[in-house]
Amino acid sequence: MNKEHRDIWKILFSFVVLFVMYHSAEYMISFKNSIAGFFIFQFLFFLSAWILGNWIKKNGFNFWWLSFSKLKVKHVLIGITLGVMLYGVPYIISLFLGIELLSEIPPWTDILKASIPFSFGVFFSSFSEDILTRGTVFRILNNKIKTGWIILISATVYLLNHIYRLNDGLDTLSYLFLLGVLFIIPLIITKTYGLLVLCIGLEILSFLFLIMLFRLQTT
Repeated sequence: MNKEHRDIWKILFSFVVLFVMYHSAEYMISFKNSIAGFFIFQFLFFLSAWILGNWIKKNGFNFWWLSFSKLKVKHVLIGITLGVMLYGVPYIISLFLGIELLSEIPPWTDILKASIPFSFGVFFSSFSEDILTRGTVFRILNNKIKTGWIILISATVYLLNHIYRLNDGLDTLSYLFLLGVLFIIPLIITKTYGLLVLCIGLEILSFLFLIMLFRLQTT
């Protein structure tokens, strides 16, 4: 077995390890309502990713295309802008059309108490999911197959990674697949997660300041 094949097997092994860590964190927050358990497994995820990156190529997080040195302010601004456009604008339209109604505005102290762990959770989940569903796929397939196939494969892995949503119907599956397409494109363009904050912008700005700001009554 040559070095390239050994590296592929190492990456696949790493995917399994990271998959277990990622979904252990998801399980702790979704089914046990344990914030501490969530952050413990997220910490173990990133520790494992760093160790495995060094094991494969001795460059830690950089192996998974997670290079903070390449992060630029313009990428953050683009991510936030797209986040507001893709979630915020449709949400405002749904309010305007009466599809959703604001039933109550909670006190700011309640909002802050709920938003702080939520924000950190979204931040870490975004990075860990990118390593799992995009970093591993792109590391294996980059320069080996056409870009279009990389996008389709990565989007499929992203979809299948949502193991608790696979029975939610075609509309949800289509939505997740399209998000997978959207999220892999910045990595292909920048060769880093410079636009990873697209994820953060999507979730933190939209849900934190729009949905978590209000308790909704959907009609």
